[in-house]
Order: sequence, then C-alpha cells, then structure tokens
Amino acid sequence: MDEAIARRYRAHAGLLKTLLLSALAPEVESLRNLTPARLAALNHGTIRSPVPNGEATTVLTKMREWASHAGEIHISADAANPLISMQLAGVDVEGILENARSIDNFGNRVRMVKEILFRDLGIDPQDVGLLNPDYSFIWRGSSRVAELVLQNIRELPFDSFRPSDSHWRVLIDFPFDEGDHTPADDRARIQAYRGAHHESVRTLVWLPSFLNDRAMADLGRLVMLNHVLSGQRLEEYGGHLQPAERGEARTILRNQRDQLEKRVSTSLQQAYGIAQGVSNAVDTTHALDEHFESLYTGLRFQPPPGGSFRESLEHLLGQALAFEFPAHPLFEAEIRRPVLKRIWAVMEQAVATPDGRIGMDRAVRDDVRRVVQPLKLGNCGEAHLVLNEHWRGHFERQMARHGTQQPTVGQLRKWCNDPQPMGLHDDVSDLVIMTFAAQSGRSFYLHGATIQPEIGGLNRECELRPQTLPPEAEWTLAVQRAAEVFGLAVSSARNASNVATLVDGVRSAARERSVAVANYAAGLERRLKGYGLDASCNRARTAAACRLLLEALDEAEGMAVVSRLADANLETSGAAMAAAMSKVNRLVDCLKSPEWDVIELIRKQAPPRPEATSILSSMAAALRDDEHVTALQEQLTEQHRRALRLLEAPPPAPPPSAPPTDEVVLPEPTKFQIRQVVKRGVAAAGVREALQEVERLLAEDPQLRADVECRVFRAEDRDS
Repeated sequence: MDEAIARRYRAHAGLLKTLLLSALAPEVESLRNLTPARLAALNHGTIRSPVPNGEATTVLTKMREWASHAGEIHISADAANPLISMQLAGVDVEGILENARSIDNFGNRVRMVKEILFRDLGIDPQDVGLLNPDYSFIWRGSSRVAELVLQNIRELPFDSFRPSDSHWRVLIDFPFDEGDHTPADDRARIQAYRGAHHESVRTLVWLPSFLNDRAMADLGRLVMLNHVLSGQRLEEYGGHLQPAERGEARTILRNQRDQLEKRVSTSLQQAYGIAQGVSNAVDTTHALDEHFESLYTGLRFQPPPGGSFRESLEHLLGQALAFEFPAHPLFEAEIRRPVLKRIWAVMEQAVATPDGRIGMDRAVRDDVRRVVQPLKLGNCGEAHLVLNEHWRGHFERQMARHGTQQPTVGQLRKWCNDPQPMGLHDDVSDLVIMTFAAQSGRSFYLHGATIQPEIGGLNRECELRPQTLPPEAEWTLAVQRAAEVFGLAVSSARNASNVATLVDGVRSAARERSVAVANYAAGLERRLKGYGLDASCNRARTAAACRLLLEALDEAEGMAVVSRLADANLETSGAAMAAAMSKVNRLVDCLKSPEWDVIELIRKQAPPRPEATSILSSMAAALRDDEHVTALQEQLTEQHRRALRLLEAPPPAPPPSAPPTDEVVLPEPTKFQIRQVVKRGVAAAGVREALQEVERLLAEDPQLRADVECRVFRAEDRDS
C-alpha cells in the first residue's frame, strides 16, 4: 500500500478511536466536549494540513463527511467550533433506508435540489412547486424583482427564455440529467434559441457542471432520509424495529440528514461554479469552464467571488442591472416612498427661498443627503441643502430639442434615461420631476384640470405647463385668506403647483357657494326689515362682503384669483366670513323656516307682553350679530320654543271693572257686519274645516279680511 494512503488511514483510525473512547469513557475529562481543535491536539502528529495551523479545519471536514453517512457521529450547530460526539447504538438504520430505496428517483432528486437552492435563496419552500417564482432583492437602493426558472434547459420551450415586463429572468439548470445527456445538450438548446430568435432579452442562463457518482449518491441518500423522517413514515419503513429502537433510529437518521444536507449543498456550490478551485464533487468529464451565459446583447458575466447561492445570484443580477442602467445612482440604502415624501417637503421649501438654500432638521438630514446628492438635485453640507440646476438644464435642453414647452410626465421619465439609462423607479423620478416643476414654475395638468403632485401619484399623461408666480406678499396673504375664509389648506411654498392648487380650490369654492350666499344676503335683508334693522349691522355687512368676494372670484381667472383674494375687503373679519360661508346653505334654510311665523304671532298680540318683548329682542340681536358670535338657527329654535309656550299660556286677567252706576252706556253701533266661524275643542281635522270655511268666505268677497287667533291645549287640561 502507498505510504501516503496508509498514513491517511492511520490518521482517520486515530480520530475514530478517540471518538469511540469518548463514548465509552465520558467521565474522562480529557475526552469530554471534543472540538475539532481538541481532536487534532489529541492526535497530534497524525493530522496534516496544507495550510499552517489548519489541522482543526481538516478534522472538521472529515467529521462532516463521516457524519453524513454515519448518523452515530453528532456535530453541534456551532459553525466555528462545534462539539463532536459519537453515539453507540445497535440499530440497523441501513435496513430502514433500504426499504425506502424506491423513493430515490430522478423526479425526487430534482425536487431535492430545488428545495436546497430555494432555501438558500430565501424563497418560501411552499413556492417550490411554482414554475417561475419571483426573487426580490435590493440593487443600489432600489427594490427589484427577478424571475427564477429552475428547469431542465434542454427541454425548455423557447417562450420560457423570454422574461415578462421589464424584469430579468434567470434560467437555472440541474446538475444532472436522464440518460446520456450532458451539459453540452443544454448549451446546444441555448444556441438553438439564439439562431431562431435574433433578439436581445433580459435573460441570464446559469449552467452547472454535472455531479459525480459520489455526489449523486449523497443526493439520493438525502432524498431517502428526508422522506423517511417526514411525518410518521419511520414507523412504516422501520416496522422491523422495536418502538424504543425507532426513537434511537430517528435520532441517528436526523443527525445523518443534517450533515448530509451540508455536504450536498457544498457539492452543489461546486457544480454551479460558486466554490472556486474545488471540484471533488464534479464529474470532470462534463465540467464547464463557463457557467453563466447572457441573452442580452453585449453583456458578459464575471463569475461571482463565492459565498452562498443568494450572494452569487445577486452578484450576477447586479452585473446585469449595471449593464442595463449604467447611470443609476448609488444609493446607500433602500429608498422607500415615505422617505421620498419627507425629502420632497424639504425640496419644496428650498425652492421657495431666493437662493435655493435651506437649513435641514436633524431628523431628515441623513435621508436628504443619501438621496439628493446621488440624484444630482442638490448639495448637502453639515446642516444645509443647496439646490442645483442640473435637471432643470437637462430637461429644458430636451424640450428645446423636441420643440415643446409643455412636456408630459412620461416624456420627462424617458428623458431621465438620456444620455445613459438610469432605470429610476417611478417614485424616485417623481421627486426629480416635481423638483424641476417647482424650479421652473410649472403646474401639473391632467385632462385639462390642475392636480396636486404627489410622490407615487404622477400619471404619465400629466402635462407640465408654465405658471406665472404672484408677488411674495400677495401670495402669503392669499394663502392665509384661502385657509381662513374657505378652509382651503395650501402649502405656503410659492411655486406653480401650489398657485394652481389655490386658484382651482378657491374658484371651485366660489362656484359652489355663490348662489347660496346671494340668497342668504337677500333673505337676511328681508328679515332685518321686519325687525326694523338696516344693513349696517355686522351680519348684514359680512353677508354683503361674502357676496362681493364670490362675485369677484367668479369673474377672475388664473393669477387674478390670487390678487382679488389678497385685495378683498373682509369688512368684519375672516372668521365671520368663514362661519357664514361654511354654513350658508343652513342659513338660507333657517331664514325660510316657518318658525319665524310663530314668532310673528306674538308680535301681533295686544297688549304686548313682557315675555314677547324678550323673545323679539333676542331674535333682533341674533340677526344683528355675526354667525360665529350667535348661531342664528340655534337662537331661532330657542325663541320659537319660548313663543309656543307663550301662546299656550292663558291671557292675563283683565283689569277690574268700574263700579256700577245708574247710567247705562250703550255700545256704539257696529259700522260693519262680523261673520264668525267658531270651532271649539277640535283636533287637526276640525282646524282644517274652519280654515277651509274662512277661505271660502274670503273668496266670495275680495273686500273681506280675517283675524285668526288659535289656542292649542291638551284635552285633559281643559277638562280639569
């Protein structure tokens, strides 16, 4: 026997004997808690490593290899310095696996590879059955999605080579095949697609080398172990064992499976070209020098530097996206919509300053710096942001080139990719476009109407139209009055978008309320006359001011709306006008209410009673005062209630009559005939009959007039 082989066998035997002694004499301190380093030390001189001080690594590699086939060897989960032990058992686990031999077939091996790859890629195991699961990842701070197709490329239809939408597709083959097929057949399928379809598509093909016989045997054994250990199958395949032996067998098989999974995963890394410089699991007759092919014209992949499948896949996809979008900014972290909205609030304020310079709060400073500088929107100092004109100049040159002054959002997004593609997400390009619009004094229009721009809400059909800006003082006053009088909240930043929002909002409010305000002013004038009041009271002045303001705004367009709102005479106060505007429809209904008629009845009572005088005085005061001081409807409801109580009360007793005398005073002869319609103690139907009789008499003689006086009471009150 070759001396080197004999030396290696002696070293392996020493390791096994050490493990066996540890299991037989666990009370011996030097044999407890064995680690790879301790095993190497106990076998000093027999363990050799090509790397200095690498004996412990050599021992751990050998232990993992043995444990993948001998479940009696247990290795703890500590990856750096695990504990290694041996369990002595007399259970025949090979007989269990032999009973499950039929499970080891091509289809189950394919499924096993899928499970291992998907688990390493962070894909939910439930998605293993999906043909094209999505893989989400972050590239240069932007969220991206790739389509994974884990299939036999030799059998793949040409339609499966094409990705959907704008995503990249990754075709991943298996490291084995049926029959005599080799990786050359998979490569031939790729060439056949290129020959039949002369097109560039976003597709990456990942071709593995084939596994050798030992690695394939490991894969088949892992298939059987997983199957036997799932559910209650151990009872089925281990029927020849006693119940106590099955528990022991489960532990041994589980240890074996855990180590074999790591071994198979390492073999797959070799096959897929991730583990560089190692090929002991690859069939050298079918090994590949190039594992990665691109169907995107001009793109050639560099092999990943190693690591996991996830890291390698993202390295490859990063190369693909960098080739497709070479000008994409290098954001430090993922950019989400809430962050962009906070940044836009800062940008909007900066645009409103004369020099485009603004101080930043500590809470948003880092976010602004991470986004604004890579996007070339501005420069960030320690605490200040200074805008620049990069995008304004770029877009204006593009507009001149294409002969338009009203570009659409879709055009601007397209121009972001000129001269080199950037591949910005819509949310990020929205920030660029909204900043340009604010800097260049443009408003957003969709289907002829202005809209308020929002990150994530820009329709590609929106047009950006130039907008003249009002003077600063006029704008500030108009914003204040829009909020105070109409309840319209508009940002105080003086830019085209906000101006358009204010103009549209104010004009819309004016159109909605102009008719109602005119009716309110006319109805109020009539009520005031009835109470002997004129138009000099506050409520009348406020109503007139509201009517004049709405008339002026209804006639104005564009910038004239801002100036007329700022120049308007508020007469009493903005609060008074706001109360009248907001409640105008209810005020119109209030002035028409039949409750006024009841109050009019007590006005006509003779002689006037003190309670009636109080009611009338309260209503007069409510008509004089502004709505925000005295709510007219509330006062009317209260005084109407008092008037009803007054009408229900019996009239005051007449004054005592004069003492009798001998003189008889005869009444003056009646100069006209009185016709009476009398109904006593009647319900609603009797009242209607009496009124119909009065109407008939009045219709017969137009010269007739009627006095109507009613008493309303409860029947039981009268009976008592």
